[in-house]
Amino acid sequence: MVEHKVWTTFHKTATAPIASKYKTYSVEYDFGTPLLYQPKGPTLGGLNYSKTGGDLLLKITQKGLTTQAGNIERHAVLGGTTNEHFTASLSYQGQVGYELIDKRTNTPLVSFKKNEGTDNSPEFAYQADLELYLQEAFADEVAEKLLSMMRKRIDYTLLDHHWSARLGVNLVEGDLPAYQDISRAAVEFERLLSGPAIEKAKLLPLVAVWEAQLAKADWSNKKAEINRKVANALLGNLCAAYLLLEDYQRLDEKAQVYARENRGVYGVVFGTELPSITFEVEPGFSGPTAGTVELEKDNVAAYYSVVNFSGMLAGPSN
Repeated sequence: MVEHKVWTTFHKTATAPIASKYKTYSVEYDFGTPLLYQPKGPTLGGLNYSKTGGDLLLKITQKGLTTQAGNIERHAVLGGTTNEHFTASLSYQGQVGYELIDKRTNTPLVSFKKNEGTDNSPEFAYQADLELYLQEAFADEVAEKLLSMMRKRIDYTLLDHHWSARLGVNLVEGDLPAYQDISRAAVEFERLLSGPAIEKAKLLPLVAVWEAQLAKADWSNKKAEINRKVANALLGNLCAAYLLLEDYQRLDEKAQVYARENRGVYGVVFGTELPSITFEVEPGFSGPTAGTVELEKDNVAAYYSVVNFSGMLAGPSN
């Protein structure tokens, strides 16, 4: 198996696109108390911002927020200052959400509410530091996180994007006709990814090749023509192709197959976290992420977001 990492562009169309008849928008915040200053509002590309009187009103609500900390947990760790760290589960409740409203008809076009949720505290080497965080900083940090979450959700849902992304392309070494077919399709896939613009129609024959071979997978037989390693390589190629085709239903199906068939494999015991195929995308990405990694692109080192292939990449529908 040979994996090539290829930089390309992930074109993400808006989940809830804004009709062309709208030309301007305004932003209104409801924090439950008078604002000392107006936070910078989200940018809706293609529309002109108007302080008041826009064709659309983006109303962002975050009020009545209450927080609660769960039990403090101690974890033994190797190394560090104290060979242990402390964390706590956290929860919040309140009125949190946004609406995009047609001002002429006063009709909500898009809405979102998230009135409760949970999180985990950062790790602290000393319990006293964690307790101070819970007393002094937790509530403010939750408020900042929720506001950031809403801004990203608005960006991901309402706008088209073109993000630089690094995808894996898998070739299978060997003389078997199936391996030759898989690899020929992978070589063509890599060529298309490296071009200035990806023609989606040209991806479909490649997908057909990989789907046909994946249908023959024998996950429990190491000597099978399409064994676990080959099947995983096929799933990686298919996830990447379906991402670029923006076929999130099939992408999610393949991601779930990978998680189901590889749970607990290779000596790794997975808890709540399922095994997943990932790709990397530029820091401005506003969709769901799983972490960061330092990469070099065009001789420049920078941190990029790590993203799990998942149906969540379709974005929320409202």
